Amino acid sequence: MHNQGDVIIIGAGVVGGAIAYYLTKKGKSVIILEQDEAASGASGGNNGQISIIDRKPGLELDWAKESMELFKGYEANGEFETDLEITGGIALFYNENEIEKGKKVIKKYNDIGYNCEILIGDEIKKQEPNIDTTIVMGAAYCKEEGKLNPFSTTIGFIDQAIVKGAKLYQKTKVLNFNLENNKIKEVVTDKGSFYGETIVVATGAWTRDLMSKLELDYKIFYGRGSLMVTNPVEQCVTGPIVPGSFTIGTLYEGNWNLLGLTQHKNGTLTIGQDTRSFNNYNKGVSYDGTIGLAKHFAKHFPKLTNLDVVRVWSAITPHVEDSLPIYGYSKKYPNMFLAAGLKGAFTIAPAVGKMAADIIVGDSYDSRVNEYSPARFE
Repeated sequence: MHNQGDVIIIGAGVVGGAIAYYLTKKGKSVIILEQDEAASGASGGNNGQISIIDRKPGLELDWAKESMELFKGYEANGEFETDLEITGGIALFYNENEIEKGKKVIKKYNDIGYNCEILIGDEIKKQEPNIDTTIVMGAAYCKEEGKLNPFSTTIGFIDQAIVKGAKLYQKTKVLNFNLENNKIKEVVTDKGSFYGETIVVATGAWTRDLMSKLELDYKIFYGRGSLMVTNPVEQCVTGPIVPGSFTIGTLYEGNWNLLGLTQHKNGTLTIGQDTRSFNNYNKGVSYDGTIGLAKHFAKHFPKLTNLDVVRVWSAITPHVEDSLPIYGYSKKYPNMFLAAGLKGAFTIAPAVGKMAADIIVGDSYDSRVNEYSPARFE
């Protein structure tokens, strides 16, 4: 039956796509339900940076390390392109207090084998020759960081899953769930009902609203992040650049506008880190936010102010109340597996998807995921 599979995955972002990819490799029949289009959420609205030094040491960092190797394999095996480049990346600091906090973070990662350092003043130009070091006081540098193409990666996972038999239903919104013996028997959508032995929820910012239909309250919140993309130009930015707050854990409540950017293999720059708090899912672009992004970029890269911006877009980006992923089986509904609230999901999506598939088919289980259990909100 076209509406029945071993596993139903709700959400066609990079996490849902990776889970589908690895489940179909294990011979499972998979149905993917997406309320909009594949990669239309946070997976299509980010800079594509691969980050290390904002990862919590332990399972999350191990996921990042494993994912690096898995990414290389997809292109080497001729499956799909990711445009992965390991270029090194920096996080920007603007005062002594941020630098001192950054030094502690760098030491932690150096102690476990990563190649990181603090760059002061003109030392930053070793990584980014065009940056104005009268604006930036210092930066955390990690050699193992890099960048990829978020669209081709997400679509690559989904396309390969489809090749192996998965079915993708786009513009298909989940309306409700029907239960039997405390398990989800039926996923009701605006295009009909779907049936599966296991239900995977990989819906990012929409998870809290969706799970309220099951009388669950997973503390996933969201903001609206905006990016602008330029015309292709010769290389002028080496690796991903992120705000130092991502590294030292400074939280910005409400609206904020900071510099974060990546230049991709095709020469385009994505310039971002404008975030607006709001209470609906409107992906409209903020005029003030766009102007703020342009000013931040021009201030940091005054030699590059002649770039043409060809598009500006926004995406809904999630974050969990306790900053940990929600990952694993629900305690209340034991055939429902959640994979939501994964910070900077592209860095870890391949390993996250592979482990989820292993758990679902019963091949293996890593007890470290217990820390991420949905049960903490149930």
